[in-house]
Amino acid sequence: MSARTISDLVVQLQLLARDIELDAARRLEEAGASLLLVSVLICADATEKTQGELVELALLDRSTMVHTVNALEPDGLATREPSQKDRRARVVEVTDEGRQLVSSTQNVLDELYDARLGDAGGARLLPERRFLGHQRMPDRVRRLARLRGPAR
Repeated sequence: MSARTISDLVVQLQLLARDIELDAARRLEEAGASLLLVSVLICADATEKTQGELVELALLDRSTMVHTVNALEPDGLATREPSQKDRRARVVEVTDEGRQLVSSTQNVLDELYDARLGDAGGARLLPERRFLGHQRMPDRVRRLARLRGPAR
């Protein structure tokens, strides 16, 4: 595969990822939810995670994560508790209400991924990657560029 073909493919994948992200955000907004909030809830619910770990997983900056968790707490969707391992760290725990919100949005997103990705594997993505995979695209592009070497 030529460098030009790879570059074109990467650009098309980025455009597809962005289009899916915008469509997911629109559909979730219509359902009364936010893509960012639902994404953070899914990432936080998998296992006990500190805010710092969620920052890395979600590829968000710290201030965005703090604002996001601040928005989740008053609605009873998540809580912050001191970590058992490191009392300086705060663990984000998803409440039953938060799990209900994620569950209520699952069909909306499943329909989107099935419609947009079809047999391309969207239904087999891990839940946190279905929301956040678009944010990892630049890292993948950089890795691909390093693997293929300098453009000719």
